[in-house]
Amino acid sequence: MHNEYIITNKACIQSGAVHQRIGKQFINRDKMRKEYLILGFVLLITLIFPLVVLYLYREYVTGIPVTFSLDGVSRDSGKWSDFGSLLSGLFTLSGAVAALAALLFAIFQNRQLSDEAKKRSVMDQETARKNESFMIFQQERMNFEKFRMHQLMFNDLLDKVEVDAFNNFAFKARMIFYKKIFSNNSFSKCDTKVDLTDVKAGSLKDILDCVESINVKMKSEEYFDSPHVLVDDISTLHSLLMLTVERTARDGDIIFAGKFIVLNVVDLHNDLVFLSDAVNALCTFCEVDTRVSLTTHLSLGKTIITLINYAGHFDFSKVQFSTYPYSFKSELYLSNLAELYKIFAIDKNSPLYPFFKNLNNYILDALGASNIHHVTSIEGYLFFLNSFKQRVSSAISEAMIHDVKFLTIGEYYLGEIVKMSARIKN
Repeated sequence: MHNEYIITNKACIQSGAVHQRIGKQFINRDKMRKEYLILGFVLLITLIFPLVVLYLYREYVTGIPVTFSLDGVSRDSGKWSDFGSLLSGLFTLSGAVAALAALLFAIFQNRQLSDEAKKRSVMDQETARKNESFMIFQQERMNFEKFRMHQLMFNDLLDKVEVDAFNNFAFKARMIFYKKIFSNNSFSKCDTKVDLTDVKAGSLKDILDCVESINVKMKSEEYFDSPHVLVDDISTLHSLLMLTVERTARDGDIIFAGKFIVLNVVDLHNDLVFLSDAVNALCTFCEVDTRVSLTTHLSLGKTIITLINYAGHFDFSKVQFSTYPYSFKSELYLSNLAELYKIFAIDKNSPLYPFFKNLNNYILDALGASNIHHVTSIEGYLFFLNSFKQRVSSAISEAMIHDVKFLTIGEYYLGEIVKMSARIKN
């Protein structure tokens, strides 16, 4: 419909211009015809008047009839003198009349030219006004097309980000999201670059500030003391990106209000990488050079253990507070590893510390991005426990070299590992 309006408007403007040109040609042609008639009439009078006077002079003054013969032509110089005076007076009068006619014609012509100049000026102004209106219309059309194309490209970008995440995430309310990022864009104006000094709720600057806040808290290890703050911050980032998790709930999920998945402790690293990629893709589209990473200061193993140890506050079986409606879908293998980490968190003042200090690092390595999916399967988990048991036995043997009483303590730790293996097998 918009395109039909554009074509119709353009056709009307072109048709009007053609009619103006044709009308102007007819008016000019009619004026030129009148001017030539007047000029011809003046010339005719100028020629006929002397001839009439000469005829009257010969017929009534000299008494000689008008003939086409030289007979009767006077040889008297006086008469020729009188005739010359008459002829001179006639042509002087004719010249004066012609000069006066020429002057009047020049005045008339000048007035016509002045009127035509005024009309031409008015027509030029009207044409300029129409051209200006057409240019404004064309500019508005171009802005509209640019705005529409920019929105389509924005949607294509979000589609690509979703596909890269295997459609586990989805951007909702895309038009609202677009308006928050490009708050100054409209049908008549479309800027492709975002000004980060324009700080508004939900703007790109607001998103980048949220990412920066998460990185600062990771670096300061604030999340180890308050793991629920990490959940809140990631939930906030989801809201700013108009983002939801589309897959069904699974073990390890932390869920808001019983239906909105915030993060998964097993896929925490991948989730943070996806959020970083989404923000970076948005920055690229907005022609902003800033690039972010939510994993630079991430201690993945410790963060996962901290979140799991906080599971008492994310329990499906408990009624959640309305002000803190989170729940946790427990993951058995990771819960056991978190418990194992707690058991082997030996105090630095303990005599066993020199021998056991590296054991927890082995657990943290198992929770790393490249290993965590292996230890969350029964085969990988049992393999890890067997390997860990061998490391504990080796540490106990080394400790017994220094003091045989470590045997009893070592048997307790080995017994805890055996219990965990039996718990899974049963």
